[in-house]
Amino acid sequence: MDIRAKKGYTDSVATIAIMAADATISLKEGLNMSLSLPRHNVRETRDQYSQVHAIAALGHEVITINLADKNSEVSHLNKAILDVWVKYMPVTIDEEFDAELKVWTVSIAEIDIYGEGETKAMAIEDLLASTIDYLEVYYDRLDLYARYDPAEKKAVVAKLARCEGDKEKLRLILGV
Repeated sequence: MDIRAKKGYTDSVATIAIMAADATISLKEGLNMSLSLPRHNVRETRDQYSQVHAIAALGHEVITINLADKNSEVSHLNKAILDVWVKYMPVTIDEEFDAELKVWTVSIAEIDIYGEGETKAMAIEDLLASTIDYLEVYYDRLDLYARYDPAEKKAVVAKLARCEGDKEKLRLILGV
């Protein structure tokens, strides 16, 4: 039974803090929470998801582990905290002019994507379009890419995916 039902909570904003505090107590008692990051298997997380969510909403990261694949840990974390991390995560933009070909190349080093053009502005526009195309292919074949790409590359891809296919949002994310 969900903690809200046990306590008779409604979904009102006024009960969220009380629910989160109760969830903290419940998790500490039932899931052995300590100062280290709590790690729980998928079944425990599913069975107590309301409590896991409440703890994560407070800003404490909770990890879910698939016992069949120890390398597939998943974090539950307040999105506002993730937003800050993502905001300050660097993305390297390289710019190069080839005098012989008279072409600008602008690239994102972490994901090997580039744009080219006669002017730097044209190269940036090409980079933005190429990046959105890349993200569409990446997420269409996530099973393939996720298996082989290092975490650093996945982090940059996740940051860029926050543009949701919008070229102007991507421009802001990249700072170009």
